[in-house]
Amino acid sequence: MRKSNDFTELLNGRLIPKGMAGYRFEKEGHRQYRDCLVVYCDGKMRFERYCYGEAAGLVFGVWVDKIAPDGTITYCEPFDIAVKPDVLPKKISSMPDAETLTIDDKPELWKVAAKLKTNPQNGYTWIKVLLLSITKK
Repeated sequence: MRKSNDFTELLNGRLIPKGMAGYRFEKEGHRQYRDCLVVYCDGKMRFERYCYGEAAGLVFGVWVDKIAPDGTITYCEPFDIAVKPDVLPKKISSMPDAETLTIDDKPELWKVAAKLKTNPQNGYTWIKVLLLSITKK
């Protein structure tokens, strides 16, 4: 049984099955924006914010530089001008199961909304995913 504050599987990509690019965790509930945390098979992560409506699309995305063992998130800087640093998640509080996260000690759950086979817009083409799955331990 895994501990809810053990992020080892998340940090090293073992959470993602072989042959998959990653999981897209999305904050539950309808809000003005759709916030997502994408976890890739090689352990890299990216926060993305999307808007709804007629002009729906990506507002901004930020790569995670590292996550400390306690779940504290550090982002790659400098940020693009569209990024609002105050809305970025600051800490993964717990991981009750492989498909659920809690962020910043808030009650909203972040659930897996998509299991990505590829994600070419962020560099995870089918060939890269194949090579990573061959070399994955």
